[in-house]
Amino acid sequence: MGSKTRLARWLSWRWLRTRLGAVPLGRAGLMLGVCTVAAFLMMDHVRVPEQDFAVGDVAPSDLTAPASFSYIDWDHTAQLQSEVRGTIPSVFELDATLGPRLQNRISLSFDAARRKLDGARQDLEEGDAEFPPPELRETITAEFLATLELALDETHVAALLDAGFDSELEALANEFVGLAMRHLVITNAAMVPPGAKALSVIRITTDGRREVLLEKFEDVLTVEQARQTLAIYALEHETTSLGASAERAAAAIARSAVRPNVTSRPDLTEARRSSAADEVLPVEIKVKQGTSLFRQGDVLTQRHIQVLEGLHSVKSSSSTLAVMLSLLAFCTIVISTFYLYGAHYVSRFTQQLRNLEAMAFILLLVLGLARVVLEVGAGVSTGAANGPLPSSFWYIVPVAGGAMLVRILANGETALVFAIVASLLAGVMMEQQVFYTLFFLVSSVAAAGGVAQTTERATVLRAGLQTAVVNGAVVLLIDLLHLHLGDTPSPSLAVLTWDILFAGLGGIISSVLVLGLVPFFEMFGFVTDYKLLELANLNHPLLRQLMLRAPGTYHHSVIVGSLSEAAAEAIGADKLLVRVAAYFHDIGKISKPHYFVENQRDIPNPHDRLPPRKSASIIIRHIRGGTRIAVHNRLPQPIIDAIRMHHGTGLVRYFYEKEKRQAPPDLPVDESDFRYPGPRPDSREAGILHLSDKVEAACRALKQPTPERFRGVIQKLISDAMNDGQLEDCSLTLKELYTIGKAFAEVMMSIYHHRIEYPESATVTGEQEHPPAPAKGVITLELLNPLGDADSVGVMPREDDSDPDLLPDDDWEDESSSAIPYEAPATQDLKEE
Repeated sequence: MGSKTRLARWLSWRWLRTRLGAVPLGRAGLMLGVCTVAAFLMMDHVRVPEQDFAVGDVAPSDLTAPASFSYIDWDHTAQLQSEVRGTIPSVFELDATLGPRLQNRISLSFDAARRKLDGARQDLEEGDAEFPPPELRETITAEFLATLELALDETHVAALLDAGFDSELEALANEFVGLAMRHLVITNAAMVPPGAKALSVIRITTDGRREVLLEKFEDVLTVEQARQTLAIYALEHETTSLGASAERAAAAIARSAVRPNVTSRPDLTEARRSSAADEVLPVEIKVKQGTSLFRQGDVLTQRHIQVLEGLHSVKSSSSTLAVMLSLLAFCTIVISTFYLYGAHYVSRFTQQLRNLEAMAFILLLVLGLARVVLEVGAGVSTGAANGPLPSSFWYIVPVAGGAMLVRILANGETALVFAIVASLLAGVMMEQQVFYTLFFLVSSVAAAGGVAQTTERATVLRAGLQTAVVNGAVVLLIDLLHLHLGDTPSPSLAVLTWDILFAGLGGIISSVLVLGLVPFFEMFGFVTDYKLLELANLNHPLLRQLMLRAPGTYHHSVIVGSLSEAAAEAIGADKLLVRVAAYFHDIGKISKPHYFVENQRDIPNPHDRLPPRKSASIIIRHIRGGTRIAVHNRLPQPIIDAIRMHHGTGLVRYFYEKEKRQAPPDLPVDESDFRYPGPRPDSREAGILHLSDKVEAACRALKQPTPERFRGVIQKLISDAMNDGQLEDCSLTLKELYTIGKAFAEVMMSIYHHRIEYPESATVTGEQEHPPAPAKGVITLELLNPLGDADSVGVMPREDDSDPDLLPDDDWEDESSSAIPYEAPATQDLKEE
């Protein structure tokens, strides 16, 4: 690659990372931004036509319900009110005192007439042949009719006079009146509403008013019907001895006295009917989201106008700002609550800002896709005659894909928290349906579990198929719950088929989405299992260079990788990450391999001619060199961190003790000059690598390896690391440390079946990777040098195979063969700690 191309690449990446790093986006700002965008996506943005339509207008375009709403069907309401009004009977008043009052008047008339006759009879003179005389007859008749207030024929009055207004006739007349007025006498038949099934009659008596419901109308008679009934009764009951003419006169009085005793009360009737109609609740018609309100070209009816009015009233009842603020508050409460819970009570919940930013992006992506599905699904469902319902499309939203991505980028615990938050927000978008929230949550958990410890990209597709099966089963159960709970009518087979189909398709789309986005996140430095598998290939250019330039270090790194992987698997840590980190942890020795004892073969030890402080500096600075090489070759950040932390702040004890021996007694030796810059391991994986690096170097020097000796050395090294404080920042427990030691012993016993020890001083200090030259008579670990034998004494020559893209030089003082040409790294230099 040319220098100009490398410079352009370096400048572009450096410029981008510098600009992104300068953005002051903290956790609070990130949360506020995510909540704001999420609330915006959850809002309904479909515009409702603002023009005023009238009955008979032609619809200018299709209109689909942008959200679920309700409107009042006034026509149906009026119909129900009319039906209720018809059930209220007409109100009448029955004057039950009219009959007795008429009878009393008849009695007064008869009594007055009799007294008049009796007085005249006493004044009658001898010799008067005619009684009563004509003048008296006229007077009595006039007074009788005046008191009676009835119109009678003269013949009937004459018959009464002839009978002397006998009390028996009086009783008979009163009887006839009582019989007639016992009925409900109305003026005419039109007073009773046609088709009426009952009448409400208020009976007025001297004791008060009492209302009864009259359901049989046999006693309701008009005046003429009552008089005819009375006449028939009089003819059938001629029982007096006063003569037929007198009885007919009594019946004539009764017939003349009959009058209406029932009056209609339309005012009361209307008041009661209005009150009953007012109690009828308006008929509310619910319209679901996605329902077609009208199509382009439809002639609008009154129902269409009512639907539009209902939609406008819903839109105007709550302002856009109020809805936005409400959703913003809801999103803030949900996201902040689950974030705080995960940060404080979920041990492996990630709190790195970069991971939180990735989760925010995934959440907004899922909500954005949900909004697209809502809008597109409503339109497609409207256009299909027998197609799926709009709610069927909702199952396709790839919330499960977001959980899969978080599981791949972070861990299962973080993915669970993300799944809960995303499911809640998506459920709110789906008309606040709790069943959709449950569907998304179950689907997300199943999808995240399907990609646990994945080692190949095909696993994502298999996880998508498994999620599709789970989605179909959950949808079937949801439809059954709807059916048994009575929330919806029985779903048809077609609707159920569409629901299951889209739910299964949602699982497959989730896996495809994950496969497409994983490389995108890897571009920005996220480490996935797929990226780690690529780096775990021993044919990686850096590992090939390590094998050629430092074969002993390469062999050491491979053994450390096996140790670390076994220990990580034993305690449930990320075994793939720690194995890859072990392969690259000593990549810094590639520039000066012969300064490390595992790469020395039949040559003098270069440290014999260097002061201890200088030797310790060279040994320590392989950390900085490895970091620079890793950064230059864009290794993932966890690998870079492992390179920096695999020695922690440990002491290069051999050279420290040597310096103490050589220094004047009055000159103290600063221990910090012989310690690695750190930082100390801050994760379980980094702690495992720190221990396995020490264990491999110590155990390979054992002369007669036995399980007991392995366990003794491993236990001592772990104890030394704990006493030195190297494991304080990682979350390894004592139980896990015992498990790690057991795993180390098993692996080392299977690999180093026969080794011999280094000198006692090196074994005690744990710095076997850079002791002085082996003592005379001690057998060292022989590794064939792929670069050939040395042609000169003191240095190990190497071919001119340097690759400046792989091995940037640093500012080490050259104590070996030819230096590698210097080239600035792709990113800014890391400050030596």
